[in-house]
Amino acid sequence: MATGTFMLNGISNTGAVIGTLNDGRLSTCAGDGNIQVLRLDGIDFTNPGNGHQTRINCMTDFGSATSMMWPPDSPGQCAMGGANNCSWKSHGITSVNGNLYLFVYRQQQGTAWARDSTLIMSPDGGVTWYNKAHIGGIGSVNGDAPSSPGGATYPAGMLWKDAAPWDGASQKFGFLSFAHFCQDESISCPSKDGNTTYTYAYIETGDYGSYRLLRWPKTSMPTLDISTIQYYSCATLPTITCDGNANANWTSNLAAATIIPSIFGAMVEVIYLKDQDLYVGAGWNGGNGDYYLQHAPHPWGPFTLDLTAHPRGESNYGINVFTNFPLAAVRSTGSSTASLILASTTSSAMYPSSSVYFDRYTLSVTGSGVKPIRLRGKVRGDPAAR
Repeated sequence: MATGTFMLNGISNTGAVIGTLNDGRLSTCAGDGNIQVLRLDGIDFTNPGNGHQTRINCMTDFGSATSMMWPPDSPGQCAMGGANNCSWKSHGITSVNGNLYLFVYRQQQGTAWARDSTLIMSPDGGVTWYNKAHIGGIGSVNGDAPSSPGGATYPAGMLWKDAAPWDGASQKFGFLSFAHFCQDESISCPSKDGNTTYTYAYIETGDYGSYRLLRWPKTSMPTLDISTIQYYSCATLPTITCDGNANANWTSNLAAATIIPSIFGAMVEVIYLKDQDLYVGAGWNGGNGDYYLQHAPHPWGPFTLDLTAHPRGESNYGINVFTNFPLAAVRSTGSSTASLILASTTSSAMYPSSSVYFDRYTLSVTGSGVKPIRLRGKVRGDPAAR
């Protein structure tokens, strides 16, 4: 965020780190929630007990954990058609020019496919939220979940509605994650690949089948105006990667967007390392919990796999690299070495009696790319709010 601080090993860094929790409970919320918003106040690898978080919003509009409620329709509604066993989940959060943007979607139980999806926006650090239907009007301090198809605001509030044949692949906006360049995408930001003008985001089909890349003018984001979004289009992929800095390789037609073939793992999160001039991505395997670290010269790739690892060997469920925290805790030592921190949790890891695990890696960068990434340590952080 543009304001606040984040403590790393006892040292204060500017910019608060905001993230979300799915299917868990923050210590100051009345109960479990489908989605809850928190601030990660610090990580300390030397003294793990110093790590802690603070509740920002219990987001009760999205229901209690695993609840399928979506008024005014019957519980479980996923979209205008298809299955009827969905609940709310979140994935993808960023801060741009002082506003928070959070991607939320209806998750189908059993398959974990994503169905209807949208973005909500907060201008005050996660306290008040607005879906598209309420931009310019009155938001909600409880999350402002869009109404279901039977509600009056459904067409406007739900930006990306699933369509027939309701098979997961039909929802191109199943999941969305933003590429991160700097604090608030505005403070001491390196100029790279048009990021001064655009926010980049990766969209994944609702069945985890394929990725596409979009760019969104930052000036359109506060009003959630998606009419200006463009999609990367490259007829020569996967053989030749087109230059995404050329406007000719972008289209306003989602149907003409090109699948990015080289991204490894589901729900990828990508950050840019200025000193190394590389993008580093982390995706995960929902079947066995493995995660994949990879790098690319540009947001559009090509991505090269550097490491496949299992964070702790304790659980195969819910390991979500970065845990929907776009961590500011990336440190460079010259142009050849960087320290990268990943967060990995199970879905219940934010309960007051549980822990969050953070893994620290060193990236050794040479002229030929990123050498094998070496585990430097992992810590059990104390999530108790303080």
